[in-house]
Amino acid sequence: MPLFEHFPYTNFHDLNLDQIAKKIEELESLKQAIAEVNALAVELRSEMDVLKEQMTDLESLYNGFAYEIQQQFNDLTASLNDKFDLLKSDVQGQIDGFQGEIDGLQVEIDDLEETLTHVLNNLPSEIEMLNPYTGEMDSLENIINYLANSGKNDSLTAAEYDALTLTATAYDTAGLTAYQYDWNGKSLLS
Repeated sequence: MPLFEHFPYTNFHDLNLDQIAKKIEELESLKQAIAEVNALAVELRSEMDVLKEQMTDLESLYNGFAYEIQQQFNDLTASLNDKFDLLKSDVQGQIDGFQGEIDGLQVEIDDLEETLTHVLNNLPSEIEMLNPYTGEMDSLENIINYLANSGKNDSLTAAEYDALTLTATAYDTAGLTAYQYDWNGKSLLS
């Protein structure tokens, strides 16, 4: 096989123009396809630019919105903190005022308690009235003691107890209560 068989036909006077026309049509078709692709690329670039611009606008809008929300949050937080501090100060002032009033009332209560204790402790000896047993003026304390002792006809004096010469065992076997010993000791131990 000769070397020149692989090359195009170079005998121009016998050349078939159909092959050239076909190649020109293919080139025209390719040229048209390239033009369409280029037009599509321009259109896509234009749409991409519009999308980029819209994205930039959206990012700007988002950033502005986020900044505004953050500012509102910061303002609200500061406002709430100020109101809380004011409320806390007001409540603390009221608590301090109440504590002062409570302390004052506690002093008054302590004074009243001391006065009442003094009055109750000294009342029987300070109240004077007519003693129904003696017919004389006497303190309430003495009248009550006289009344209490007047019913003790069967109680033991210390001398009478010594005279009984009781041992502790003998006293325990009697099984007397303090009340029985105080009011009826003479008859129960004799």
